[in-house]
Amino acid sequence: MSETDYRIFARDAISGEHLLIDTGADVSVLKATPEERPWCRTTHPLYDAEGNTIETYGYKVCQLDLGLQRYLHWPFIVAKVVNSIIGCDFLDHFHMMPDICEQRLIDRSHGWWVKNAGPTTKTNASTNLIRGFKLETQESEYKRLFVEKMFNSHKRLYVEEMISKELWLIDSGAQDTFIKPTDEERLQKIYTENVQSAAGLPVTIYGSKWKDFDFGFGYKVYWPCLIANVKDNIIGADLMGACGLKPDVQNRLLINKDWNKTVQCYYK
Repeated sequence: MSETDYRIFARDAISGEHLLIDTGADVSVLKATPEERPWCRTTHPLYDAEGNTIETYGYKVCQLDLGLQRYLHWPFIVAKVVNSIIGCDFLDHFHMMPDICEQRLIDRSHGWWVKNAGPTTKTNASTNLIRGFKLETQESEYKRLFVEKMFNSHKRLYVEEMISKELWLIDSGAQDTFIKPTDEERLQKIYTENVQSAAGLPVTIYGSKWKDFDFGFGYKVYWPCLIANVKDNIIGADLMGACGLKPDVQNRLLINKDWNKTVQCYYK
């Protein structure tokens, strides 16, 4: 497990909220307040990296000021999560991109960027949200349809690892890189690493191992992975930062800033 948290947070100047920039999340999520939890609970939850239920409480259309010289209006699901999240729906719509290596959020539409605002708590949230919710709102039909369209998008990026021919989720919201266990590895002793899912629940860890990665940039990388009970193999912020990788959600690209190369990714 990486001792350094490479994940990127943006601070909303209006609310003071710190939001995790998470390409492993289909949708954007606001952390529910204690007052919001007893009421407006929806019947269709979200799910974390292990498939655990994340309770949701409707949605809010928020105005954000992230320091990018413009106000940003976007619908967020209100849910029981560790951190508020800016997901792929937001990044795609506003053409924004996390730069793990330089620790900043880039607004590609206007050429602005903001530095990492830093996490509010020292946790390792391997966020991997899956769409699944029921809208509960008294807003206009137009706004309801707009929100439903945004929340039904699937913009998470997967890149093919050339050696194994497997698809790996590009997850800037995960501090570490995770690999699914083999049947034999599932029989090993379970480690109690301090790894949490988006819901704040512990992620089952079976140990760690080193793996060769080839993403099509013309070289291989030998990198440690946590063996974990996750739904997808995950490229975390640690590997992205070390290799200078930047995910472009809107154009479905993984950019290697050091080699000035790109590879095509897939939505899933």
